[in-house]
Amino acid sequence: MAEKGKKDIGKTRVAIVGVGFVLGVLLLVFGAGGGEKTQVKADDAAEYRSVVEKELVSLCENMLGEKVDVFVSLESGYGYSYALDSRGGVMTVGSGSSESALVERVDMPRVSGVGVVYFGETNLETEKKLLGLISSSLGIGTNKIFIIGAKKA
Repeated sequence: MAEKGKKDIGKTRVAIVGVGFVLGVLLLVFGAGGGEKTQVKADDAAEYRSVVEKELVSLCENMLGEKVDVFVSLESGYGYSYALDSRGGVMTVGSGSSESALVERVDMPRVSGVGVVYFGETNLETEKKLLGLISSSLGIGTNKIFIIGAKKA
């Protein structure tokens, strides 16, 4: 009878180790997901886009002395990377209902394209200067910028 009890204890230990192993794998695969970027509301990105557009309008109008319309496209909104603890979980600050994740880095929205309509004399030299101004201001390639002159209304 004592031998049967030892077999039961051995099976129980194997079962516990097996369950622990499965739980460990599940935690690794479906864990807190720390360090991943998440995006915030689109309204915040829209506000950022509006600020960038206004700055570009100001730059271009100062260069040309003419009215300019600008549209900016964004790849995404703000991205956040969160600080991780020693076990790979997301670190938090505060307690209770005021607890929040500790932000390690904030990535600004990335500009994916710019469209510009200027209402001055249409010529290649002006468009080339605008292209250089916008490209260097935003740090994007000239292939992401479209400029066109329009007749005054």
